[in-house]
Amino acid sequence: MRFLPALLLSALLFAAGTLHAQGRRSSSRRAAIPDIQLSISLVSAPSIQVLDKADSGIPLGKGKKWIQFQIAYKFSSSAVNARKIYEDMKVELYVRHPAPDGYAWFTGVQYLHCVMADMEKHYAALYMPPSTVARYISRERKSREVLKNLEGLVILSDRDDQILGLQFFDLSAGGKKLSASQTAALRNAFRSINREKYKFVDAIWPKENTPWQWIDAEKYDLPKPVFNHAGRTQIKEMPAEKSAEDERGG
Repeated sequence: MRFLPALLLSALLFAAGTLHAQGRRSSSRRAAIPDIQLSISLVSAPSIQVLDKADSGIPLGKGKKWIQFQIAYKFSSSAVNARKIYEDMKVELYVRHPAPDGYAWFTGVQYLHCVMADMEKHYAALYMPPSTVARYISRERKSREVLKNLEGLVILSDRDDQILGLQFFDLSAGGKKLSASQTAALRNAFRSINREKYKFVDAIWPKENTPWQWIDAEKYDLPKPVFNHAGRTQIKEMPAEKSAEDERGG
């Protein structure tokens, strides 16, 4: 694990962002999404080989890796039986990593257009770009070295910001279920996130802002930004019909 001194300087560029505190949000007594699984991996971006051009000789660079956060979730039977439809659902990711004098938080949000509660497993994905990984996390090339200190939580909420489900994670636990004390420590840290010195807001990107935008598109819930256009069709005025006299040039 390696941190660059630049963290101390450039964090200020993002620290102005306001983040939700968990204590100010509510969730239903019975979570609509009780089953959330998170897999984190170090990956190379998908690429399409250009066959009609000569090799430029520019190396792709083995160190340019992204961190992929793949989120899988399932709805509760009560939500399925009620045939719930969640418009404008939101998937929030909060990741914490040690910094020179404390911790740095990195955040990202995936907005979803419309998710229908059913028995199927649903997927969303967010990504931390290579420049952020190399500068603030680690320049190591081995996944276990880059990912070992990541921890945080995933929050799924509805359009009214009511929590549908959440999941804490800590990769230093080695895949084991977090203890009550570990979960409580992360919960308390998240409640104090707005008082932290280093906050990198939107440093983790939704799938549609990455090279994975069209990869396995049918597998993932539809991103809301696809429909971020004007609410009504623009009607253009038709030109006035010409009279017979106009046609003759009179």
